[in-house]
Amino acid sequence: MKKLLFVSCICFLFMIIEAVGGTIAHATAILADAAHMFSDVAGFMISFVSIYISKNSPNFNNNYGYHRVEVLGAIVSVMLIWALLIGINSFAVYKLY
Repeated sequence: MKKLLFVSCICFLFMIIEAVGGTIAHATAILADAAHMFSDVAGFMISFVSIYISKNSPNFNNNYGYHRVEVLGAIVSVMLIWALLIGINSFAVYKLY
């Protein structure tokens, strides 16, 4: 868990640097890479939260525990990547015209 948090902080730092650099340079490729780093950081944080929740012990309502939270976290991560893909493509098309 500590390693996942450390990696998330490093990726977040690089994401901020790329976003600022891409904005200053008006470079779509660098901004797209910053969005990719954002999806990585979001995926790390979703994994962190889902692992934390899945460690809860079973109770009366959830006899088998919270292991399905990891699957839901993966689905949310994939949906975020698709949303970023649509956003990056629409931004690139907008810059063409």
